[in-house]
Amino acid sequence: MEISTEYKSFNRDKSVEELKYDCMNWNGNLQLLKIELAFLKGLLDYNIYEPHTINLFETLQLLKKNIDDANKKIIEFETQTTHYMAQLDENFKCKFGNCSRFYIELHEKKDYDLYEFFNESNNLKIELFQFIQSTIRQ
Repeated sequence: MEISTEYKSFNRDKSVEELKYDCMNWNGNLQLLKIELAFLKGLLDYNIYEPHTINLFETLQLLKKNIDDANKKIIEFETQTTHYMAQLDENFKCKFGNCSRFYIELHEKKDYDLYEFFNESNNLKIELFQFIQSTIRQ
């Protein structure tokens, strides 16, 4: 089962404060995702699975790698978001009309990238839940 929705943007008329608020929400969601993935990776390390599951070791290793890859992306997004928030602070000093447009377009790109990443992460979590549910010892 895969979850996917169509991206829609509502960013074109946002103030700098609203853009910064979005950034804080992104960081909060990234922090929560980091905690969820750490918990799920911990579950993969426990000896709670049916030992006769076909390709158990390989599947566990692949899922752990996917979690590690997601964690690397989280770190990248956190760094980018922190840098972007600093840029937004600089926007207050901008005196030109097109400066705000630049940040709206940049925000739009970041919003879309994070939207895609959170969809990928949700699908990874579904895959993990389904695997754990189907292979856990009764």
